[in-house]
Amino acid sequence: MALSKNKLKDNIMSFVSYPDTFLDSAESWSEAFNNYCLDIIPASVTHNAAKEAFKQRFLTMGNGIIIFPLCFVDYTQILATGMQPAFTASAPIGIPNFSPVYSLGYSGASSEDCINLLVSIIHSWMLTGIATNNSSGATIPWS
Repeated sequence: MALSKNKLKDNIMSFVSYPDTFLDSAESWSEAFNNYCLDIIPASVTHNAAKEAFKQRFLTMGNGIIIFPLCFVDYTQILATGMQPAFTASAPIGIPNFSPVYSLGYSGASSEDCINLLVSIIHSWMLTGIATNNSSGATIPWS
């Protein structure tokens, strides 16, 4: 299998109403992203550690607009290490830019419209990750 925008959207839509606690929210977001990443090519063995890193970064949020994208960065950096020994991987480039999602939400758009845009940004960003096969030297994008 490969990364699926529909799977990520379904994962996020499953908790679109506010979770009971901040910890529940951290768990919901980390689980949604982890579930999406389980099908990544090339495969990784560090999903659990990456999920925990996402959750821990989420729990440090004071200004969500600044911290939230870093949750995804933390996750993918750990995910990349789990592609060894077959691949040497580089996590997606930079930090995902969620500013368009925030602007859309502030303008009164629906939750679904915001989630659709968020999913598109995350998915496109994830596809900038690369992995080099340690035997053949061939480089492939994450998928």
